Amino acid sequence: MTDKTLRSKARQLQELQAEIDQLTAQAEALKDAIKREMEDRATDEIKAGNALIRWKPVSSVRFDTKGFKSAHSSLYEQFAVPTTTRRFTLCQA
Repeated sequence: MTDKTLRSKARQLQELQAEIDQLTAQAEALKDAIKREMEDRATDEIKAGNALIRWKPVSSVRFDTKGFKSAHSSLYEQFAVPTTTRRFTLCQA
């Protein structure tokens, strides 16, 4: 890939990411408005045209890694597995 092509693709990616960010903000604002309405109606499920909207509590149990590490550091170290990932970022130069 030439430098010119790479610059063009980076510019396109920046423009698309800006659009995604804007659309994401709009979607979040709509979700927030719908959630407020559902709270006002005291419901966790609502039919809106052909859409069924649910906003229900979900319970989960998560492992407290920090607490376990502080309480059982040697055991934590025995089972800690290092991993490596690659992060893609695009920043303004």
